[in-house]
Parts: sequence; C-alpha cells; structure tokens
Amino acid sequence: MNPITTILNAYPLVVLDGEGAKLTTIPVSTAAENHQVTVQKVSLTGEGAATIEHSLHLEGAGAVAWRASLQAVERQKERLTSVWGRYYPGATVVSISAPRLGDVLRPIEVQAKITVPELAQRDGEVLRMPVLGYRAGLVRSLAPQAKREHTLMMTSPSLEEHTIELSLPAGYAFSQVPQGARLEGPHLRFSLEVTAEGGRATVRSRLEYTTVRVSAADYRAFRDLLGQVDAALEQTFEIRRR
Repeated sequence: MNPITTILNAYPLVVLDGEGAKLTTIPVSTAAENHQVTVQKVSLTGEGAATIEHSLHLEGAGAVAWRASLQAVERQKERLTSVWGRYYPGATVVSISAPRLGDVLRPIEVQAKITVPELAQRDGEVLRMPVLGYRAGLVRSLAPQAKREHTLMMTSPSLEEHTIELSLPAGYAFSQVPQGARLEGPHLRFSLEVTAEGGRATVRSRLEYTTVRVSAADYRAFRDLLGQVDAALEQTFEIRRR
C-alpha cells in the first residue's frame, strides 16, 4: 500500500503519454489499507483510577499525521498527553515507545503506559465505566448537522478495531455488563462484543467506514446509524463490591 496514494484518494490526475493527456483519478484505497488496531490492558482501582497498557498499530491515511506528530522524540509524551487527554481527562503518559517512525513504508507502532485518575466514575456504591472507557461522540464529530444539501466527504475508507482487557480490583465484581451489538448500512459496519467472568472482562469493537462519499440523500440514514453506534458505545459497566 502506497501512503501517498492513500492520502490522495479519488483526486483527479492528468496522465500524459505519447498520445496526449488523459484525465483519470487516483484509485480509492480500501478500508483494510487504512487500518487501526488498538489493544489495551486496563487495571482499575477501587477509586475508579486506572493504569492502561496501550498498544497501537496504524497504517494508511491516519498514520501520516501520527508520524509527523511523534517525529520529535523529546515531544512525544507532550503530544500523546494532549491527544489522549481528550478521551481520558487528566491522563498522564508514563512511558512510550514508537520505533522506526522514519520509515514511511512501515505502519506506526506505539506502546505506551498511561495513568487515568477517573476512568470509572463513582455513584454511591457503584462505579460506572463506558464500554470503551470514553464517550465516542461519532454524530458530534462526523455528522453534527441534522441535514445536508451537499455530499459529505470522508477522508478515506477505514477500519478501526479495539480490544480492551479490563481487570477489576480484588473484592469487586460486575453488576452490569454492556450488551453486544451488530449494525450495518451502505456506508459503515459496526460490531461490539463483550464477555465478562469474575473480575475480568474483554471488549472487542470493530468499526468500518466503507465509502468516501455520503450523498445528501443518504446523509440522514447515515447520521441515524452513527447515533445507534454511539448508543451502543455509551453503555457502561457497573461495578460493585462483592
């Protein structure tokens, strides 16, 4: 997969040959070529704080901005604290490893340790934690308008896969576990799987944007489907003392 081609998805291109000029477009990359895989091992405390062992694999269009942001080694912690602080308020990046950033033909690989002061919020005797540890807010970020007159342009097809392995502190158990979900439309596919046993739970989510353009006619249905994804990801774990 060519990273330059990924950035220039579907842009017009003039090809010159011995017979003259021909107008064409750069082929659109596939979702699999713009792939993000996140694996987190989360250790929760009885106060709702957490330590997260975070692993990120990223290739395609999204890797370009990450590569530029992390190129200066002395600023990596600062940059990642800013990025992850949007999802986890008060997050501190304890350590980070991001090797081979200079090789543009290789995917981004980041290993980090993060501490979060309040991943789960206490409500009386109950701790509540969103299924991914944060609110996704897809409607707000991708489709904030109630309707559109023109086509919505996406950056590129993409695939995001998240796995979270959650461990509770001794003496705590799950009193409520989020339900799985499977949603599909012309422009995206989503699945959520949650399993829990004892003081451990595993969350697997998969979100695939399959197209670059959402027409004005399709926009309302696309926005409604994003809302259903948001609702699935707004589910919470409820955790209590045994």
